[in-house]
Amino acid sequence: MEISLLLVIIVLLFIFHLTKNSKLKKTEERLSNIENYLKAVKFSQAPKTISQTTTQTETVKEDPEKVVPPVKPAIVAPKIVEEPVIIIKDEIPPPIKEVEKEVVDKTEPIKVEVNQPQKQPVKVLAPTESWYSKFRKNNPDLEKFIGENIVSKIGIAILVIGVAFFVKYAIDKEWINEIARVGIGILCGGIVLGFAHRLRKNFKAFSSVLVAGGISIFYFTVGIAFHQYHIFDQTTAFIIMLLITAFSVFISIVYDRIELAALSIIGGFATPFMVSTGQGNYQVLFTYILILDIGMLILAYMRKWNLINIMAYCFTMILYFGWLQSKVIGQENAPYKGAIIFAAIFYVVFVLMNIINNIKEKRKFGAMELSILISNTFLFFGAGMQILGYYHPELKGIFAVLLAGFNLICSFLLYKKFKADVKLVYLMIGLTLTFITIAAPIQLHGNYITLFWALEAVLLIWLAQKSQIILFRFASVIITFLMCISLFMDWVNVYGTYNEDSIKILLNKAFITGIVSSLSLLGVALLLRKENETFRYLTIPFNPQNYARVLKIGFVALLYLTGLLEVIYQVNSWFDDNITVAILIQVYHLLFMVALNIAGIKLQNKPTQITLYILNFISLAVFFVGFSWLPIIQFEESVLTTQTNQVAFIFHYVSIASVIFILVRMYNAIHRKDAFIRETKVLNTILLSTAIVYLSCAELMLHVLKLNLINVFYVNDYEYVNKITEYGNIETHVIKIGFPILWGLLAFVFLYIGMKKYNKTFRVMSLVLIAITLLKLFTYDIKDASEAGKIIAFIILGVVLLIISFMYQKIKALLLDDGKDKTIEPAKDASDIETKQE
Repeated sequence: MEISLLLVIIVLLFIFHLTKNSKLKKTEERLSNIENYLKAVKFSQAPKTISQTTTQTETVKEDPEKVVPPVKPAIVAPKIVEEPVIIIKDEIPPPIKEVEKEVVDKTEPIKVEVNQPQKQPVKVLAPTESWYSKFRKNNPDLEKFIGENIVSKIGIAILVIGVAFFVKYAIDKEWINEIARVGIGILCGGIVLGFAHRLRKNFKAFSSVLVAGGISIFYFTVGIAFHQYHIFDQTTAFIIMLLITAFSVFISIVYDRIELAALSIIGGFATPFMVSTGQGNYQVLFTYILILDIGMLILAYMRKWNLINIMAYCFTMILYFGWLQSKVIGQENAPYKGAIIFAAIFYVVFVLMNIINNIKEKRKFGAMELSILISNTFLFFGAGMQILGYYHPELKGIFAVLLAGFNLICSFLLYKKFKADVKLVYLMIGLTLTFITIAAPIQLHGNYITLFWALEAVLLIWLAQKSQIILFRFASVIITFLMCISLFMDWVNVYGTYNEDSIKILLNKAFITGIVSSLSLLGVALLLRKENETFRYLTIPFNPQNYARVLKIGFVALLYLTGLLEVIYQVNSWFDDNITVAILIQVYHLLFMVALNIAGIKLQNKPTQITLYILNFISLAVFFVGFSWLPIIQFEESVLTTQTNQVAFIFHYVSIASVIFILVRMYNAIHRKDAFIRETKVLNTILLSTAIVYLSCAELMLHVLKLNLINVFYVNDYEYVNKITEYGNIETHVIKIGFPILWGLLAFVFLYIGMKKYNKTFRVMSLVLIAITLLKLFTYDIKDASEAGKIIAFIILGVVLLIISFMYQKIKALLLDDGKDKTIEPAKDASDIETKQE
């Protein structure tokens, strides 16, 4: 306390000296200005007189009929009398004086204003002088400078030191008691404030520094009086410091100085520590902090001082989170309820503090203000989630929904009532969507999160179209992405884990969630089907048509995966035979392709048709390479067992029907008049013919084996050997006898189709198939064939060849005669018609 008083006295004496010195300098400057003005008046020139003008009288002819107007007398400019110049203190009169003179006329006086001329002074640039030259010019008499200036400063410094030593000596001798010391401190602070108030007009910045010093003296004096001297109790000291803080806020507004407001913030937040007794009453502490923040809120309404908002925000967050982590979280009987109540109040106060002035002044929001709003929101959310984790964990999702509702109400009021900055409105809407989205995984579990996000994605697009808020569209994209990730996690949890109880077919959460998610993508795509305008937000484009195409592809993909995973899981649960499982999965894939082709009939656009054709081609290629012979392999394995499994055999007919439908669709897609794919007709016809031959061979082999073989009766080696031998013999007979007959019949069918459809490729394929059949018959089939087999094969093949030849000679002409009306020009014979059609 003694050292503080000593320093205060030194500062006061120094301020007094500076004040008097500044007044003396100001007086000298005024006297110098008056002296310079008098010199200028002395050497000024006298005003020029106006030369006398003469008038000539006009001779007027005597005419009795004309009225001669009276002749005005000549106007003579009188002498100009100079008025005395009166010099008023602190006022420099103008160098030019206007003189008014009256000229008397017969009717009315005439005023003539004459300006006193003045010579324009010629400015001469003085040469640059060194600091020593300037010093000698300003102080030509060194003796006078030392006596008046240096000696006075040394004297005041010595006097201040002497007074300071006297005060310290008086305190050491206890001439000044504790109450007097506190009184001296308060008096010194008041004197500093008095000097600051007197200097506020001419020395504004310096006056602010003095005010800050005076308020600091008050704070430390009261703090020392409470802690060291115990003059005040805690309540009294707290109230006094609260009044000091209120006074400093008032002074900062009156002086319009942000430095004083910053000092008020520092002093206000330091007050609880100055009067703290270590008991830790959080209600009193945060009530005081809340009152202080409300004061800063009022200050924020009146002044645009971002520094004050930042300081109040940082100090409050440091105090609150420091107390929360050290005194609440993880402690027994912790005040969780009070903690979340104060957190909510602080959150609302700082939201208002950062927007209230901009709304009042209709000002746009900067990055710093928006950053404080975002950090304030997420800090409150983090504190609330941490508190509720110990207090009521079941309320976490509701807390997120309430926070989203608060931001939604704020955004609505700011947009409709206050017409606030669009950035702030979008920020509030973004926070609303964020917390609504977060609420789902917090409050819900498993597939309910995915269902919530699926519905939210559709709702956001609908709201974007109704409200014209672009941010909703981008939020829908993000939510859709999160929905897909959540859906994959649901599939892993349901289909990828072992369950003792089997999952119900179709009526399980994984399948239902997948269907709803797929329909969500389709719903968004349908909502966007009529939009063509590209939207932008923060330079990021949003093209609704492109996004709708992506969603349609995603809809098909999710729908396919939903059914595929369900089929894989269910067939593996019901069947142990891997071949049966593979056949059923292939059946699902082909049925899905059939449904896709049926849906594609109405979509007559080139991209869709080309995509469907490629998917059909890939599906058929996979089927023929990997799945067409699976029923035969499954029958070969099952015939060696005593049990018969007909599931794979029955469902393979579904595969055959689906393949035939897909082949027909591919053929129509190529050969119709408005076909989008025309460049590969020959190649596609060749592949189609080959696929028919390949599939027919597989089916012939399967059905012959099925008709001639039965399962073994006993499981032993003898039965196995006999059954395998029998199987091999039947397979050989089918290859040597059945295939040539089948190929001959198919050659006949290809020839008929080629003639009926005027398709040369089919006719050529018929001839190629006949050639392969003959080559196989005479190089492979004739060896080791039975007599009956040879007879049957040769007779049937010969008959087929004769029929084909007959068709070329007769039936071809008849078929082409029926199609004459389809040609552009009439032809004389069938060959001419064929040439034109080709």
